[in-house]
Amino acid sequence: MKNILVSIDFSSCARMVALCTAELAQAAGARLILFHVYQAEAAETEGETDTNSERFVQEQLDKLARKLHQKTGVSITRLMKPASVTNEALEVAKLVKADIAVVCDHSLQSKDIILYNYHNLPVITAATAFTLDTDNFKRQLSTQLNSLGCSPAPLLEAI
Repeated sequence: MKNILVSIDFSSCARMVALCTAELAQAAGARLILFHVYQAEAAETEGETDTNSERFVQEQLDKLARKLHQKTGVSITRLMKPASVTNEALEVAKLVKADIAVVCDHSLQSKDIILYNYHNLPVITAATAFTLDTDNFKRQLSTQLNSLGCSPAPLLEAI
């Protein structure tokens, strides 16, 4: 089974990236790993929910995983980690033996999907500050899956 790591920031665009990736993972027979980096020093204060707290992040990951599993039936693993290094998601992707990493990046200033290799790990980076072109994203991810011998052809025929 192929593993696809999706690093998300819980924005609406990142949720769409996760859904598109889950649909392709289902068609390709792959497992999805949702990953989020949170700020370790964040703490909850009385009456307020800190959106970077460990508890909040876990609840959001669980909620998204349930939704994706209900829609696609794909196997989903949830991971979260306090921020410590720049390429945290890519290092975690290597540790969990992901075949592909999909990274949602709110700091990108381009609508383009960026493809590159990180120590032999195919990486697809989508900017979450813009509206996602889901068809283009699915085509790019499908190309990467096909290069690994994992074909999501049934879903792509519907695009």
